[in-house]
Amino acid sequence: MKSYILGFLVFILLSGCATSNFNRKEESITLNKNDILLAVRINDYDKVKTLMNKKNINNVDTLGYTPLHIAVRNNNIEIAKLLIDNGANLDKKDNFKDTALLDAVKNNYVDMSKLLICNGANINIKDKKSLTTKDYIKQLNNSFLLELINSNNKELLCKENEALNNEFEDISAQQTIEEEKKIVKKELISIDNYHLLNNKKPKICGNILDLNTNNIVLSIKDKTYKVNIENNRWCSKIDNPLKNGVYTIKVMATYDNFKDIKEEEISIYVLDELNQELKNEFLLELPSWGALLDENSLTITFSSKNSFFENNELKDNIKKSLDEFIPKYVKVLRKYENQIVNIIILSNEKLSEDGTVESAQKVYDYLKNIKNKTVQNNIIWIEKNIFADENMNIKDRKNSIIKFKIEVAKD
Repeated sequence: MKSYILGFLVFILLSGCATSNFNRKEESITLNKNDILLAVRINDYDKVKTLMNKKNINNVDTLGYTPLHIAVRNNNIEIAKLLIDNGANLDKKDNFKDTALLDAVKNNYVDMSKLLICNGANINIKDKKSLTTKDYIKQLNNSFLLELINSNNKELLCKENEALNNEFEDISAQQTIEEEKKIVKKELISIDNYHLLNNKKPKICGNILDLNTNNIVLSIKDKTYKVNIENNRWCSKIDNPLKNGVYTIKVMATYDNFKDIKEEEISIYVLDELNQELKNEFLLELPSWGALLDENSLTITFSSKNSFFENNELKDNIKKSLDEFIPKYVKVLRKYENQIVNIIILSNEKLSEDGTVESAQKVYDYLKNIKNKTVQNNIIWIEKNIFADENMNIKDRKNSIIKFKIEVAKD
């Protein structure tokens, strides 16, 4: 019993160390400009196959990772097999003293470990903790890997396992074909029209055409995002910033045996130079105004728990903030006027009993009359480029909001 408890504690310790080591290594990865390393990193099998040659197949990046190391860390068996079949070094260590096999085993990539061992990877190489592949496999308690490292006839075991895998894949493929026959394609959803988006964390929405639809998934570049359904609308907020570029969004909706897949191409473009200039100009002053810059959408938001208005007019405190903000804001914007389409003023305050939103227009009227040389010298440009939008719905019930949102156009 004591030996069992001791063994369990050793397993926990080794697993924890391996996981911690893997995470620390991930955090410090720096992309190298070498084409084959990048191709492997982004899982581009065709590009790897095209670029691969005897000279670069064992190239290393700044962390000592070879293409095989990266394929293993991505758990991409297809690319790993391609590299192995073309002579990749199985036992090269990275800067952390790990071989590709040690990485595979430490992260419990069983199929990847089988591939490497069956192709001759050395199971006796020690890592920086003086532990070998054998030591880590003993903790995994995987019957096939345990049998494999202790067998005197690895070749036979590998062949038997490969045959079993091929049989399983044939059965799985047949089951998939049978399942697809049951699926009925139907128009369940639509996607709103998106072309150029000035937001690196955009919100993607659409209509639900069949209200029975209860499962919707949105994906961009193999990453999926949560979708919220409300009445006949669905929306998904992209929670990680996207780089400027063109993306294909894919939305799949299902219920019962009905299925609908929609795709649309979108372009993300945020003027990074303008974003940096806004940060440089306003970073220290924004808190004193109760304002924030959203650099993912080039939006400056003034927020207050109290109303910005009294007797349907702006209060003195927000007037003072706008007096300081607007001249500097206009000065920055003029530098990028050829790339700016509009600046939209938004507000969520209702100033009349019938619910008509007039607060954005009140802000616009005030800023045009600010007694400042920069504002008055640019009044024509302001009238042509800055607008109040009374129809935009801002969902914030706790705070009063005034937004200045920049819309830019790609050159």
